[in-house]
Amino acid sequence: MPSRSIIQTSFSAGTISPRLFGRSDLQKYYQGAEKIENFLVMKHGGITRRPGTQYVSDCFDSGTESRLIPFEVNSTDTYIVEIPPNGLTSQKIRIFREGILLKDSSGTAIEIDISQTTPYSVGQIRKLKFTQSNDILFVFSQDFPIYQLKRSGVDTDPASWSWEELEFEDGPYDPLNPTDEVKVEFKAATQAQLDQFGISGTGGFEVDQVINIFNISPGSTVFSTGDAGRLFAVDFSDEFDTDDTPATTATIRRGVCEILLVDGDAIFGKIKKRFVEQTQDDGSGAQNNKKPQPSADWRFGGFSADKTGYPRTGKFHQQRLVVAGTRVSPNRLWLSTIDRFNNFGPSDPEDISVVDATRAIDATIADNQTNSIQDLSSDARGLVIHTLEGEFVGSASSTFSPISPTDFQVLRQGRYGVQPDVPVQQIGDRILFVQNGGNRVRELGFSFESDRYQARDITIMCDNVGRSAQGNLLFSTYQQNPDSTAFFVRGDGALVGLTYERAENVFAFHEHFIGKHDPDNVDVTAKVLSVASVREGDNNSVYMVVKRDGLFTIERLSQIFQFEDEHKDARFLDGYTVINNATATTAISGQTRFANQTISALVDGATISSVTFDSSGNATLPFAGSTVVLGYKYTSRMKTVPLAAPRVGAAQNDLRNSQATIFKAFLRLHRSLSGKVGVEKLDEIDYRTPANNMDTAIPLFTGMLEQSVGSSSDRQPQLTVELDTPQPFTLLMLSLETDLGGVS
Repeated sequence: MPSRSIIQTSFSAGTISPRLFGRSDLQKYYQGAEKIENFLVMKHGGITRRPGTQYVSDCFDSGTESRLIPFEVNSTDTYIVEIPPNGLTSQKIRIFREGILLKDSSGTAIEIDISQTTPYSVGQIRKLKFTQSNDILFVFSQDFPIYQLKRSGVDTDPASWSWEELEFEDGPYDPLNPTDEVKVEFKAATQAQLDQFGISGTGGFEVDQVINIFNISPGSTVFSTGDAGRLFAVDFSDEFDTDDTPATTATIRRGVCEILLVDGDAIFGKIKKRFVEQTQDDGSGAQNNKKPQPSADWRFGGFSADKTGYPRTGKFHQQRLVVAGTRVSPNRLWLSTIDRFNNFGPSDPEDISVVDATRAIDATIADNQTNSIQDLSSDARGLVIHTLEGEFVGSASSTFSPISPTDFQVLRQGRYGVQPDVPVQQIGDRILFVQNGGNRVRELGFSFESDRYQARDITIMCDNVGRSAQGNLLFSTYQQNPDSTAFFVRGDGALVGLTYERAENVFAFHEHFIGKHDPDNVDVTAKVLSVASVREGDNNSVYMVVKRDGLFTIERLSQIFQFEDEHKDARFLDGYTVINNATATTAISGQTRFANQTISALVDGATISSVTFDSSGNATLPFAGSTVVLGYKYTSRMKTVPLAAPRVGAAQNDLRNSQATIFKAFLRLHRSLSGKVGVEKLDEIDYRTPANNMDTAIPLFTGMLEQSVGSSSDRQPQLTVELDTPQPFTLLMLSLETDLGGVS
């Protein structure tokens, strides 16, 4: 019976779809596997066991999920912000640094009450978008004004934190009133009026003073009660001749106010950009007759709770804050004045004829589809606009030139569209996004050949990883270090990883199921609900919100087991807690989170498969230990693609026409321990050598390990490697010895 060696030196293609099992002629076929579960694909090509997740905290309300957002001031001052939904008692932002809840100088947790300003629901926190400038985080929701989370000072003082609405001083605006027949007038509010309507302040035409606005067009409606809180701008001439026409020496100005009150015909506004008391020639040539003049050149602010909604998303681009996608104008975007992020004025308010290059930009995607804007990316070639219906780029007419109010164009690049509410991830000069539909991931980048952006499907080799019966890809984040990896949350609660190293042609998907995940019981199974990545030290940490046993927790993915790590440093349990005892002991107490549960443990690196806690969270270990890691076990599994060799001419050289038996496997391992290998029956890997004493623990193994494998004859057998103990395991290369039957 002829034999053949099948060697796999890389897993850099990641998970391979069963639809490709007939394509063993592809180069990537033997660089992937049918299953890579709870293994990370390293950019070097090997696979390493996913580290466990550290329990950080219950969510603010342990019965409801929170939203996690990274807050990065610089490479050292980084945080995770927890925004909870509106609950039964309170709703408070909390802040974590390196997995520890931030506290003030008195030891009290820093909490910011947002229940009165932004009572986000669970559905609304899932849709939040954000962008950051230095120590100010801008948070966007279509249902609430733009809010800023601000940090002042440093942690050692400690820093102070605040939650403030972004107040616009000028714009953005709805389109100008389209008809000359509907006009308004304004004058300074009197003290009697202010007293009558309970408005604080003084009447006048300067900033922060109050004006009275009149609709002087009978039969028309300009204002309604829902306009309170909106901006209102009027373009007006400051000088008039006797016939009520603007004087030749007049300047056209823009006055801006925030509407304070709409009560029938009584409309009052607080001034943001000064109005000027208008004058009229009294016949003597002197402009000294104070008389309000009507203006049809008025407009409302672009954002409001009742009328328009608020921007869905925002991003910084070329020193401008870009906001986009309200409910009423989903295909519209506004770009602020350069370096003035609350000023969206289209011109100089003191003279509206002055429109310089720094002024704000207002643009609408003009197309035969709605093109609802979902997200934005800032690229060197332009502002990438991600809509439900396709991809667009907003730029100046000349590549790399600065945009301006007179030089800004929006051009379509593609027609794939982005999945609603799933953040896009910018990695180098490429952008990863989940395609509308939620089951494909595309890589968007500029193509010099076509002179436009193109979005290629990087799930073409594994079109099954984005799908589940409970929903497709719902969320994403990007972990730059230690291995460039994007993570996506799937509807069944799985975490889908993508090792992404474009320069090395590594695009490898892998699936992760959190400890206590039970696919046969979707109602109680442990699920990952959302993720966020933030830099901590030399690496990026991935935080996640997990639902397990009906409770919602914040957990942090541990770092990959490193060269310098000792065996006792292994962290291969999910939702784990570490207990460091000054003296080795068997007693564990006060772990109420594990009450009435049986979990796993690592005691000074040794595995204890089951530890049972009583109702008070107390347990006894079978032997004493100093470093005790308690948590939920999970199974790591790799299953090769069906073994098949590309046809080279003769039938005996093609395993697809043969019955094959795998009888031996050679595994190149790095700092590994435990595990099982087999085809139909999995056998424990034997690491013990004659050099290992029977009364001492086996050290971590590095080298080539030979394992006998018994399998029944099958035309295309598959080898499985599996671990369900909390130990490290890294597989670098695989060589399978096979006997071939069915050929002569």
